[in-house]
Amino acid sequence: MPVRIFLLIGSAGAGKNTLINCLLQPQSQLVYIPSFTTRDPRPGESEANPYHFISKVDFAQRITENEFFEYQEVHGNLYGTSKKEFRKIITNNQIGITDVDILGGLKIKHAWPELVTTIFIRPSDPDVLVERLELRHSESQETLERRLKRVPLEISMENQCDYVVINDDLEQAVDSLIKIVLL
Repeated sequence: MPVRIFLLIGSAGAGKNTLINCLLQPQSQLVYIPSFTTRDPRPGESEANPYHFISKVDFAQRITENEFFEYQEVHGNLYGTSKKEFRKIITNNQIGITDVDILGGLKIKHAWPELVTTIFIRPSDPDVLVERLELRHSESQETLERRLKRVPLEISMENQCDYVVINDDLEQAVDSLIKIVLL
């Protein structure tokens, strides 16, 4: 069975959601797989775009009911990947795409190596991440610092992913992703 799910992995500010949105054009055969999170939506975000926004109580209940393929606490919030959402992609013979934390992504890849491709997204200069996060104007200074502390860990694990895409130029990064997805 060919790869059915593409996981975009990278530090906050790498451009994962921007790239996914570019790939999810009307002519695309890709299906977005929203994760679950306990963080508040940012301006412009809504239910299932890019996450299912739920309470910590609801998240804990889903853990108890074994609904997550993986879940992580990242930057003070919980994020989880739904088994049901992944199985739906496989059952419907679709091609799914989502973004996920490096630890969660590698866990999923380990469990489903024949079905999942991991793609690490990063700019060539890590300082660009700071600029991008500051431009969001949605992070407190504490959250921004927490996100930036995690960057060395994430970058140190990029070689465990199937591909690395440099996101300095959006059009080139999208072209690179299209080539990977269409292999």
